[in-house]
Amino acid sequence: MPSGQRPQQNWTRTSVSCNSGARQEQWSAVILSSLPILCSLSSSTAVQLLEAQPSPLYREPQKFGGTPSPSPSVLKPAAHPWVVDSRLIPASQCLAGPHAGMVLLNGVEDGELRTRVRLEPFTHQVGGHAGMMRYNETTICKPLFSNELGFYQSLPPEMQAFTPRFKGLISVSLERDSSGQLALVASPHKDNQSPAPPSPRAHRHKKTKASSPDHQEIRESPLQDRSHHDRTLGCTGRGLGSDVPFHMEDPNGNESKPSEQNSHNPWGLHCHRAQLSRMSSQGASNVLHWFVLLENVVWPFMRPCVLDLKMGTRQHGDDAPEEKKRRHMKKCEQSTSSSLGLRLGGMQVFQVTSDHFLCRNKYYGRTLSGAGLRQALCQFLHNGRWVRRELIGPILQRLGQLRAVLQRQGSYRFYSSSLLLIYEGVESPSASPSVDVRMIDFAHTTFRGAHHSHTPAYDGPDQGYIFGLDNLIGILKEIRDGE
Repeated sequence: MPSGQRPQQNWTRTSVSCNSGARQEQWSAVILSSLPILCSLSSSTAVQLLEAQPSPLYREPQKFGGTPSPSPSVLKPAAHPWVVDSRLIPASQCLAGPHAGMVLLNGVEDGELRTRVRLEPFTHQVGGHAGMMRYNETTICKPLFSNELGFYQSLPPEMQAFTPRFKGLISVSLERDSSGQLALVASPHKDNQSPAPPSPRAHRHKKTKASSPDHQEIRESPLQDRSHHDRTLGCTGRGLGSDVPFHMEDPNGNESKPSEQNSHNPWGLHCHRAQLSRMSSQGASNVLHWFVLLENVVWPFMRPCVLDLKMGTRQHGDDAPEEKKRRHMKKCEQSTSSSLGLRLGGMQVFQVTSDHFLCRNKYYGRTLSGAGLRQALCQFLHNGRWVRRELIGPILQRLGQLRAVLQRQGSYRFYSSSLLLIYEGVESPSASPSVDVRMIDFAHTTFRGAHHSHTPAYDGPDQGYIFGLDNLIGILKEIRDGE
């Protein structure tokens, strides 16, 4: 590109704030609609483009589920200057292949990351095994499996609309804060090198020179500072915790009593505690753990109602040891995974009558018969007053589109993968129903050309997954038609 010439691109503008101790900075970040263009720019050209934009820059208010987002005057600051997909990124850190332009968010340049980030439990985790962490409002992170990284790097373009957007990698350490509590902290790398792929099972990598967690305090970050700001703005479902309580219902229909921990889905907190325990047993301060950064797919929703369905008739991966294979095969045989190709893995649904989220977990899902699963799907669509049948049409449309896409994916097997159904719990008479359907959890997904060459190559689409989709579509049609 000739010196001084600007690329012809559409610009999206956003405002970013960062705190450094007591000092406040306000600076503008520019997000290009095409990251490969940004990666190809020289530093001087990129800086010129940045400085040429007027300041301050704000996002236009948008409607999410019929509820407008905050006006520019009350926009909350971004978590910190390490803004996903909006930094001036050297080309060496951009991924190649189908994900050209995506960023490995490790190896940041000197001065680029000004503070570390304390990760918080993700408010709306309804299922899964690993704890999901909130990186910022639009991004979550979780422990990385190399198989899952390989999947995202080889993701067919037509599947991208049905999976969370992959945003990169970070390294995370387990430390103690000033009060002695264990916490997960994302930190920049000093060596400015991209990570080697982790093993399929391990999430930790090289040892560091960090001091003992007993003597290492976490500097207060903008993410921590913002928690009070979120509460004062009445943040509902998008901040560090929800102002809507979560109630877990047992198999007898009895709900849990409200407590101080009810600002998060109970299953998410369970996973978080287990994850802290596992990481603590691995050596705490001298071990870094790879985490993958992913799009927070519930971010657009004010009251996200989420259903996690384990899809397919088989749940174990090709690399599973024999004992694990037998265990998972037994779970499938004794649940709806075998008979229907899907099983409830978790759920939260907003109840307008009591202003709380009703929650179910995977253990409840394992007890369900076919009729019980149908009833659970009815409950997922029930807001405490009635079944929201107007949501079923848009959900069916997305499921039909996903089925057509998967039918064309030869050799893919999505073992132990989940499907999320999401809708807005706040009804708006003037807005069309806000729904989404996303595939998640690809640690055991295999396909022809995957880097783990010890696995067999399969032919044709994943019929077990499609079998589950067909049954899900059939059940939803029955509910829609009042059968």
